[in-house]
Amino acid sequence: MAVETQIAAKAADGTLASLTKSLASVGTASKAFVLMHPISLSIAGGTLLGFGICYTLSKRRRKNAKARQRAAVVNSAPMELA
Repeated sequence: MAVETQIAAKAADGTLASLTKSLASVGTASKAFVLMHPISLSIAGGTLLGFGICYTLSKRRRKNAKARQRAAVVNSAPMELA
């Protein structure tokens, strides 16, 4: 932590490190945000997960539908009598 404090002290004004005086406090700030907003982060995570599942399922359904169409075309071709 002493090295981080030295880096923060040497950093130019206006940077995140010079504002917080420690790079470790960035992690602390994110932890505090997560602890203060667990419901909103859960909703956001659930939404992203839901969109990912919907995308994957729709992609799989399209692939299966195309395969069924190809099979239907092959099966519906007139058979030649020998």
